[in-house]
Amino acid sequence: MSMRGRVLSDRSTDVNYGLAIDHALLLLNPQSDYFTTIRFWSNPSSVILGRGQKLSEEVNQAFCMDNQIQIARRITGGGAVYHDEGNLNISLLIPKTALENPDDIKETTSRLTNLLKESLEVSGVENIRVDDTHSLLYQDHKVSGAAAYFTKETILHHSTLLLAADLKKLEGSLIHHLEPERGRSKYKPTTNLTNLQTETWKKKYLEQISNAFNVSFQPGVITPEETALATKLRESLYSKPNWIINGVRPTNL
Repeated sequence: MSMRGRVLSDRSTDVNYGLAIDHALLLLNPQSDYFTTIRFWSNPSSVILGRGQKLSEEVNQAFCMDNQIQIARRITGGGAVYHDEGNLNISLLIPKTALENPDDIKETTSRLTNLLKESLEVSGVENIRVDDTHSLLYQDHKVSGAAAYFTKETILHHSTLLLAADLKKLEGSLIHHLEPERGRSKYKPTTNLTNLQTETWKKKYLEQISNAFNVSFQPGVITPEETALATKLRESLYSKPNWIINGVRPTNL
């Protein structure tokens, strides 16, 4: 018998709230009625720093100010990424019990990135390959990156997928490191998967995850409890300048 899964779809107009929803889903997943949650979502024009990154080393702040690009920080590690409505975010919440090596972030990220790759291939995307276990290159241009965060019980794994992003803003908003030190983002030229039939691909992706983890998916909604926690996290963490600029959490979180 397959486990229950839900699919969420939303378009955030508030960058910090969009990030806080993922965090709330992670914290409340053990009490959820669903074994697995997949969330397809997008943010307004923004740069999202990885948890431990330095703002001054990753973001062209003058360019962002001139182009109304908001700067934010997520709870997962990895490199800085550009978000806008042409970039699809894919968040997967799954219990650690579903994995053979539940504390191996690298192995888990690699497996889930490969499932994303396979879903694109069966949707007609050719010349796509995995790079550094967590990124996808299409014709040697980056179209997807991923990061993960583990609690004692649950994994949050989220990926980006460039479909129709403003690549000029993407390139201009980030500082490029060809040979980065630890913690810095590694630069790769980017492109959009402009010919991807997105709704058809989503079905193939859900099939990949369903087969891999024995999950039956159905459309879902964000619960009032998840909404309330996301709102609290937005105010107490994600909107705080000390978190965005320095990556410092309030002592009560």
